[in-house]
Amino acid sequence: MYSRGTGSDGLLRLVSQRALANLEDIGYLSFDKPWWSGFAYENLNLGGKLYFAIGDLMSNMYVSPVVMTANLSLLEPYAPDEDI
Repeated sequence: MYSRGTGSDGLLRLVSQRALANLEDIGYLSFDKPWWSGFAYENLNLGGKLYFAIGDLMSNMYVSPVVMTANLSLLEPYAPDEDI
């Protein structure tokens, strides 16, 4: 549905192949803790599913240039309430 142009593009393939777990299903992860990025949590969470998280140990994600593209015709049926 969307793609980010970074050095981690291989991770996006894993999501589309359903090879990654939804981090929201892991009970002992508390994304309200201060070491997790609330901004990233809110913006990477799509339809209640979270496959990526950013925290204090991943500071390079805050300064890396990113390009995002979206296929809105695919996004609408799967996440109609998402406003990108």
